[in-house]
Amino acid sequence: MPSLDQVETDTAAVAFGSNRFAVDLYHAVRPSAGNLFFSPLGISTALAMTSAGAAGATAHQFNEALRFMLDGERLHAAFGRLSDQLQRIAGAPVRIAGALWRQAPRRDSGPAGRPLQPQFVGLLQTCYRSAIEDVNFADDARRRINRWVSDRTEGRISELLGELDPEARFILTNAVYFKATWASPFSPSLTRPGRFEGVEAPMMSQRLTAPCWEDERLQALELAYQEGDLGLVVLLPRPDVRFESFERGLTHKAIGAWLDALEPREVELTMPRFQVQSRYELSRSLVGLGLADAFDRGQADFSEIDGTRELFLSQVCHQTWVEVDEQGTEAAAATGVEAAAACVMPEAMVFRADRPFVFLIRDRASGAILFLGRLVSP
Repeated sequence: MPSLDQVETDTAAVAFGSNRFAVDLYHAVRPSAGNLFFSPLGISTALAMTSAGAAGATAHQFNEALRFMLDGERLHAAFGRLSDQLQRIAGAPVRIAGALWRQAPRRDSGPAGRPLQPQFVGLLQTCYRSAIEDVNFADDARRRINRWVSDRTEGRISELLGELDPEARFILTNAVYFKATWASPFSPSLTRPGRFEGVEAPMMSQRLTAPCWEDERLQALELAYQEGDLGLVVLLPRPDVRFESFERGLTHKAIGAWLDALEPREVELTMPRFQVQSRYELSRSLVGLGLADAFDRGQADFSEIDGTRELFLSQVCHQTWVEVDEQGTEAAAATGVEAAAACVMPEAMVFRADRPFVFLIRDRASGAILFLGRLVSP
């Protein structure tokens, strides 16, 4: 049995690696237009589940592309503990669920009839509390899987999967749901129409003491949630800094330094009430990050799943939804992986988020970034 120190170190290593992957993936999807919002922890967890069935060069590429800092069972046990830790927060603001959907046994001897390796199934059940469900991919699987995702995201994500390959062997799904209230709520009576990049938007306002930091290029502020050690961090470039330039310079190290520099201070805060929905098919982005063999029919090695080298990934679907209002934040994310055959000033800091910014939701206890995004249009 691992010591308490090792458990804490391994959980921190998983969170650290997931955060590095978060910034890598942000840059991979950044060229797309408009708002962005995704759950790096949700995607990392789904792909970690998938990596449990990988071997050889495919397994190595998972470790490199996903920034895993642990190997084998330690990695999967640490992901499971982090998930459990987040879900034990008082008030249950975070819910994480996973499921493996496998083709029900058929009478023929084709690939879809082969049993999954007991060690793979056992690891998903033990470390990820993942349900194992038999479905018919040629019939009702899409409806059942989408209903499962909808139920676990309070209906915020109802159509994660579109058309399925009838020869699909298995699909792994992961859902993350978050709903928390501000420790210091905004008063709806103070919300007024305002301008955000020249477009009218409802702007919320309040004066409060909050962790913040600023320099000549950036203002950073964290709004605490009532539940647990959770917070929404807003990274706001100065008006004379081009947002695209700021984004290009984002690194895991820089974000970590900004978060470490946050100190409580009086703030005059104005920010938009907003809602963002995003949908991604991440296979091309993941190949660009180095996870190439997994999507290559001739190179993929998922022999730890069913004992053959016939499986490969065909798509990784990720869908998100977030709403930030006067009372707090509600967010949801779901991932489906398918395989087919500073300077402190005494006066109040003015923080007016009326232009594009990067934002993230994090758990301060573990350091894990649950969600990461940008707002360019409320």
